[in-house]
This record gives sequence, C-alpha cells and structure tokens, in this order.
Amino acid sequence: RLDEFTSLVPNQKNINLAKYIVTLLKWLNTNLLAKSDCYVGSDQTIRSIYLLNNIQFILQTLRRRHLIALVHLYRNDIDDQYTHDIETYKKEYLSCSAKLVSMLQSALEWQGTQRIAESKLRDKDKELVKETFNNVNREIEYL
Repeated sequence: RLDEFTSLVPNQKNINLAKYIVTLLKWLNTNLLAKSDCYVGSDQTIRSIYLLNNIQFILQTLRRRHLIALVHLYRNDIDDQYTHDIETYKKEYLSCSAKLVSMLQSALEWQGTQRIAESKLRDKDKELVKETFNNVNREIEYL
C-alpha cells in the first residue's frame, strides 16, 4: 500500500523516485498521443475520447494510490497539467459533436412547439420531420 506517500519527506531518495515516475508519465503520455493517431487516424471524435479516457484514468490513479504527493516532490503542477489536458480533450470532443447536438436540439424544440391535432401529421409536417431525421442521421454517419 502506498499510503506512506501522503506525508513524504523531501529527501533525495524520494525526489529521485518522483523524478523517475514523472519520466514514466511523460513516456506514457507520448505513447498515448502516438497511439491515438495510429488507432483512430483522422477521426477527431474518437481520438478525443481515447485521450480523455486515458488521461482521466492516469490522474485518478495517481490520486487514488496517493502517488500525487510523491510526484509533487519533483513536479508540483502535474495534476494541473492533467486537468488542463482533460478540459482540452473535452472541448475537442464537444466541438466534434456540436452540429449533431444542435440538430437534435432543433428537432426536440420543433417537437415541443408543434401540437398535432388528433394525432395526424399534415404532408408538410411529415416532410419536415423526415428532413430533420435525415439531417441527424447524416451527421451521425459523419461522426
């Protein structure tokens, strides 16, 4: 168990261990970036999710295993860097799906504002619903 790292003395042995862990984390991050490009190619949505998931896991593991205190002996801002990376990948993911979300919101707003008498659609309404769902499906295929 690594609970003893929560109250570390900044001696040379602990600092060297922290430096080694930071080096491993850098290699891991470089590896994740390279794999994200290889695995998913040009699909920015999947790349963002892949990196978001892995970076979030690393940060949670550092915190859960109390290694963050040890790492802080060598690099005090590492959790800030991971938090920044997580926010960046979230924004990238959301920007990829923004058009789809907008279309879905538009479809839901249309549904909420249109009241259909006696549960029957006019031909004009049928075409509008069909067009809306075609747009949503096209956007899903694009993602």
